[in-house]
Formats: sequence, structure tokens, C-alpha cells
Amino acid sequence: MDLRKIGLLIVTGNPRRELDGFWASLYKLIAISLTLFMLYLAGPNFLGMPSVGWKKGAFILAISIMIFLRYSPTRKPPSKAGPNALDIAFVAAAILSFAYWAYYYEQLVLRSSSPIATDILFAVLAVVVCLEMTRRTMGLILPLMAIASLLYARYGFLVPGLFKHPGYSWATVVSEMYSVQGIFGVVFNVSQNHIAMFLIFGGFLLAFGARQFFVDFPYSLTSGMVGGPAKCAVVASSFFGMISGSATANVMATGTFTIPLMKRNGYPPHIAAAIEPTASTVGLYMPPIMGAGAFLIAEFTGIPYRHIMAISVAPALIYAGSVFLITHLEAQRVGISRIPPDARGDWKKTLKEGWYYLFTPLALLVVIMKGLSPARAVFISLVILIASYSIAELVFKRVPPRKYLQNLKIAVAQGLYEGADACIGMCAVVGTVGMIVAVVFFTGAGVAFTSMIVSSVKGMLLPTLLITFVACYVLGMGLVVTSAFILVSVMVVPSLSAIGVDPLVANLVAFWYASTSNISPPVCMAAFAAANIAEADPYKTGFTALKYSAYVILLPITFVYTDILMLNGFSFAALVDIAFIFISIFPYAGAIVGYFMGPLKAWERVALLTSSVLLIHPHHLTGVMGVVVFLLMGLWQAKKFGLNDDKGLKCPVGQ
Repeated sequence: MDLRKIGLLIVTGNPRRELDGFWASLYKLIAISLTLFMLYLAGPNFLGMPSVGWKKGAFILAISIMIFLRYSPTRKPPSKAGPNALDIAFVAAAILSFAYWAYYYEQLVLRSSSPIATDILFAVLAVVVCLEMTRRTMGLILPLMAIASLLYARYGFLVPGLFKHPGYSWATVVSEMYSVQGIFGVVFNVSQNHIAMFLIFGGFLLAFGARQFFVDFPYSLTSGMVGGPAKCAVVASSFFGMISGSATANVMATGTFTIPLMKRNGYPPHIAAAIEPTASTVGLYMPPIMGAGAFLIAEFTGIPYRHIMAISVAPALIYAGSVFLITHLEAQRVGISRIPPDARGDWKKTLKEGWYYLFTPLALLVVIMKGLSPARAVFISLVILIASYSIAELVFKRVPPRKYLQNLKIAVAQGLYEGADACIGMCAVVGTVGMIVAVVFFTGAGVAFTSMIVSSVKGMLLPTLLITFVACYVLGMGLVVTSAFILVSVMVVPSLSAIGVDPLVANLVAFWYASTSNISPPVCMAAFAAANIAEADPYKTGFTALKYSAYVILLPITFVYTDILMLNGFSFAALVDIAFIFISIFPYAGAIVGYFMGPLKAWERVALLTSSVLLIHPHHLTGVMGVVVFLLMGLWQAKKFGLNDDKGLKCPVGQ
């Protein structure tokens, strides 16, 4: 029995079909229209803003039609490049249910407590459509969880103990799902107003050629270092993560270049494959686009996204530094040589040709920090992208105006298409997740779960953090990061808040822990994707990636016990905390890899790991003790191996 195949069968979606002819044209028309609609909503709105019903209804209707046209209804590869009768039936159901909701939105709100038969009929259609969209794109786990939630809402009176509730009629249940508390609730709002806009932003950058730049520029910066290809993966994934916010997308975009390069440079296949998803996870934490979870945190807590982005910079850079250092020590351990000078890139030349790819995310960051909404910031940044591209083409590269206009037309059209196409995978789950969240709230299951956790751990913080991690790890086996985070945020995060943890900190802890779904066996999609590229054993890759990224388990603990997030602003105490935590990545990396200035014995690895734990401890005295242990181990290693050998540590991040 192949557990990996069974796992993939459950947690992965159906194959995408390649459309042609009329269907390809229809799909492209819907995609471009959706992107233009989203840009209009984010822009000046010179024709006025559509009502809530039409704004939400048009969005999910376009997404649903695109999904049923693009994704096969079965696991088998599509036999033809177009929809079959079942696909057309679901398209019709989507049009009927979502158009009805959009048109009768105000009436539905008024009669939400006493729906008529037609309301219930279209509510059932909407529920079925949402479940099918999620099944096709994400697999069975989430739809099954949603179905279980609906059954719990109906038959809660049969559940014993703390989670028992009176139960609701099917009419009440489906009507609740067909409302702004269910399918069209908070998850929908975040997806439409924020996530979709940033996916469109990423689609435009890629259409304008940013993909190659975000690989070439890091490669030119790191190619002269020891382990240069692996360090390229870290930097490239951090750059690419700023526009994708997805670890698996990072692996597929940058790993096709970095993984073969690492293998040619001497890395074993499973190590090359493991480094890429470990590095790609950095993109989930790296501002300005930190994955969908950051937007959800802003919605859940009511705290501006720019503030969440600002406090996330320090931990994101520290985690990236830990991965960067691990790649260096791994290269030293394996004996990887530097890339020959004639094969290295020229960073000045690369930057000169593609400077505007860095300028656009920087402009996005500045606009967000000025206080504009993320959607409006994306709109302005896209205008800046087109303007800076035009300056680069016409002024610096001296491209003839006719050719420039032709290239610009192609890039804009491709950006409009790629932006919407990128949305369907992420937005396919909004209705299904919204239903689960609605059930948790209106049945009182969330309050019951919080009460159970708080009473079982007797208000102790560390056990509650452990429960949060375990919940995220288990959910991550079957769900993508965003879905796992949403469920943990409504079930477990309130228990952290109940024992005194700041809600923002509690949500950030859950968000970081939920990201382990990319690299947590037995099902770890980013690691599996990298293993496929490297032709390596997927489980060996997954467990190696989990080892390399284990710092992501330790770091969120510091959010609670230290001032690394600087919630109260910059202070000397926060600076000391950040300094200690940054230093901790050096002994941590040595302990994880088993190499520092030379191979480490078991007791040396334990000593270095102890130093790392002391450094992240909330008390400065233990931090000083950690520094002392680290220095003593460094002196011991220097005496044992020396500093002059090329294999010595010498300068861990600069060689």
C-alpha cells in the first residue's frame, strides 16, 4: 500500500484540462473580465460602486465558472479539451444560485430567519457548488469536513458532552450557509478584497517577466559563495514569495532552476529537494505579501495589515537567516565547491536590466505603509509597474515605440489573464471554509472547544502552545496553509487569548504553525513537488525539509515570551531580544546539520542546541548563558579544526 499515493489522492485536486477553441476563448474572456472588475473595485470607481450582492455574486460566479471549465470532474486526465455535460450542469447551477443571491441580496437579508422555498432551493445549489469547487481543486478533505460540519449543525442534539447543542432544521442550516455569515462571510471578504488582488499583482509581475529576474538576480548575488545554488534558493524564494505568498508556487517557480543547479553542484537529490521547500516557506512570512493568512489576521483582529506586516519583518528575516546558514553548513559538510567564476552571474548587469521588478514591490510596501488599503495599494503599484517598465523600455533599453507598444499590449493582456487564473485555486475554498466557520460560531462549538482546552491545561501557556502546534500539524496533513490556519484560528486561538495572549500574537503563532503543512510528512505538498523535480524519494525529502525548517517550531514561542514583535514599539529590550534570537540561529544550524567548523559529535550537537534554546529564552540572563555556551563551543571547534582550512566556518554567511 503506497501511503503517499493515498495521501495525494485525498489532499490534491483533479487535473486541469487544456482548453481550446471556443472554450479557451470563453475562459480567457471570463478571466480578463474578472481581473478588470477587481481592478475597477480597487481603483477610482468612476462609475460608482456595485452593491454588496453584485460585488460578491459576480466574483464567486466568475470563479466557479472558470473552475468547472478548467478542472476535470474525475482523477482521470480529461479526454477532450472542453467541458462535459456534468461540467455544464454545475456551471448552470452556479449561475442560478449565485445570480439569485446577487439579485435578491437585500430581500434574502430581510427574510433570513424565515426563508421561502426558493431561497432554500438555491441555497442547497450554492452549497453543492461550493463543495464541488473545493473537491475539484483541493481534494476530499475539506469538503468532507464541511459535510461533517453541516451534519453536526443539524444533529448536534445527538452529540454527547460539551459539544451538544439543540440542533437546527435543514432549512435553517442551509439558509445560514447562504448568507454573509456562511459562504459569503469573512473568509470570502478577505479572499475578494485582499488575496485576489495580490494574486493579480503577482500575475502581472510574472507576465512582465519577473519570474526570470527573481531567479537570475539572487543567483548572481550568491553564485560565488559556498553552497551558492542553495543560497540562491533561499534568496530567490524570499523574493518570489513577496509576490506569490505560496510555498508550493515558490517551489514550482524557482525550484525548476535551483534544484537541478544544486544537484549539479554536488548536493544529494533529497537534500537539494529539501532545501527548496524549506526556503520557499520563507515567502509565507516575508512582507509585503505574507500569504493569505496575514490578510485573515487583519480581518480577524481588526488591526491594519500594514501593522501586521511591520511586526513580521524581524522574525521573517531571522527565519530566512536560519535557512541560509543551514545551506552554508550543509555545503561545508557535504564538501560542495564554489561555482567557477566564468559560470557566475553579474548582479550589476541583472539589476540594470530588471530594476523595476524590485521597485514595484518596494512601491507596494511604501503605499501600504502610508495607510492605503491593500487593494488600492495593488492598483497603484500596477500603475507604477507599467510606468517603470515603460521608462526602462523606452529610455534605458531604447526599444522602438511600435515594438514597445506591442510588448506592452501582450504583457498587460497576459497579466489580466494570469491574475484571474491564479485566483481560482485559492478562492475555490472560500465557500466551503466559510461554511465550516459559520457552523463553529452559530452552534457554539468554538466556545466549547476553547473551554475544553483551557480547563484541560488549567490555563498554562506552554501546553496551550503545544496544542496549537499539534492541531496545525495534524490539519496541515490534509489542508493547505490558509485552510488549516482558518480552522485553528476559530477553534484554538481563542484558548490562547483566554489565558492572556494578545489576539494578534495568538493569530501569528497559529499562522506560523499552520505553514508547517508545506513540509510536514506524511503529506507535504511543497516537499513532494520539490522531490518530483529532483527525482528524489518524497518521504526522505519531506523529513529532511522538516528537519531544516524546525526553527519555525521554536520561533513562534518567542512571539509570546519575548518582545521580538515589538507590539509596543521599538525599545532597547526588544533590540536585545531580537539580537539574542538572531544569534540563536548559529548554534541551532550547527546542531541541525551536525557540522560547524567540522563534523559534530552527539554531545557537541546537544551543547549547541542547548545554547540555542537558552538564547531564545525570555530572560536576558539565560541569553547571556547561551552566548557563553556558544562561544565556548566555538573556541572548542576552532581548537579542534582551526579556522584557516577552506572547510572551516570562517564566515558562515559570507563565504
